Amino acid sequence: MIRTTYLKGKREGIREYKLPCDIDKIPSVYEKNGERFFVENIEDPHRLFIFGAGHVAKALYDLACFLDIQTIVSEDREDFLNANRFPNAMRIITSDFDKTIPELGIRNTDSVVIMTRGHKDDYVVLKSILSLSEMPGYIGMIGSKSKVAYVFNSLIDEGFSKEKLKAVHAPVGLPFDTETPSEIALSIMAEIFTTRHKKGVSVVEEKTKKALSEIKNGIEVIITEKHGSGPREVGTRMVVTKDSVIGTIGGGSLEAHAINDAREMLNNNINVLEKHYSMNNNDASSIGMVCGGDCNLALVKL
Repeated sequence: MIRTTYLKGKREGIREYKLPCDIDKIPSVYEKNGERFFVENIEDPHRLFIFGAGHVAKALYDLACFLDIQTIVSEDREDFLNANRFPNAMRIITSDFDKTIPELGIRNTDSVVIMTRGHKDDYVVLKSILSLSEMPGYIGMIGSKSKVAYVFNSLIDEGFSKEKLKAVHAPVGLPFDTETPSEIALSIMAEIFTTRHKKGVSVVEEKTKKALSEIKNGIEVIITEKHGSGPREVGTRMVVTKDSVIGTIGGGSLEAHAINDAREMLNNNINVLEKHYSMNNNDASSIGMVCGGDCNLALVKL
C-alpha cells in the first residue's frame, strides 16, 4: 500500500493512499508545487508460522523472538506446545493441523516452516498450505531428501503440480553444515531473510497500526530519511500521546528527544514538525547515541 504523508503546504498533515506525482524512489521525501511529502510503501508485519514444536522448532522460535518477528506455533501435542515453552508466541494452537490452517489468515507477507513429527503430518500441513487462496511468501519443510520426495510425490498423486511444489524450500535452510537445533534454525532463518527481506518497505507493527487507527490525540513519529548508520530503517514509526508511547524508532536519546518534541507539539497544538539529527561522532555523543550519520524525523499529529 502506497501512503503519502504531507509535511508542508496546503495539505499539511494529511495522509493519503495515492501518489501526487510520478516518483522513482520509495521511501523518499519529495517537493512539488510548494508541497513537501513523504511517500512510502507499507506492508503488513512479517509473521512466522511454525508447524511443529520439537527441538528445532523451539530454536527457530527463540531466534524469531530475538529478531522481533511475530510467531505463531501450531502442534497437536499439548505436552510439547504450551505457554511455558513458547511464552512470547503471538499465538499457540494445539488443534488438528488441517482444521486450523484455513482459519489462520496466512498472508503473502508471511513465512511458513513445516517441521512436524513425521511424514504424515508434514503432508497434511503442506497440502493445506498449498490449497490456500493466498500463498505465503516463504514455505519451508524440514526433512531428508527421501522424506521430501515422499511428501512431494504424494501431493503430485493428489493433483498438485510440480510447478507449485517448486515454491517449497525443501530440505529447508541454506546449505551449510548444521548439526545442532540452533544451527539448523540459523540456516532456516538465513534462508527466510534471503528470500523475504525487502529494502524500501515500511513495516508497521500490529500494535502501532492499531494505535494509528484508534488514537485521536497523539503524534505519529516517522523516520523519513537516514544517511549512514542508525538504529532503525526509514519508515519506522511510533505513536506518542501525553502519557504513553507505542512502538519504537530505536530507543536511546534520539527517541527520548522525539518523545519530548511530540508532547510539546500536543501542548502547543502543532500539526507537523520535521527534525534533523546529525549523528557524527561529536553530535551523536552529545545526545547519547553511538551511531554515525544523519537522521530526519517527521512528527505528524493524528
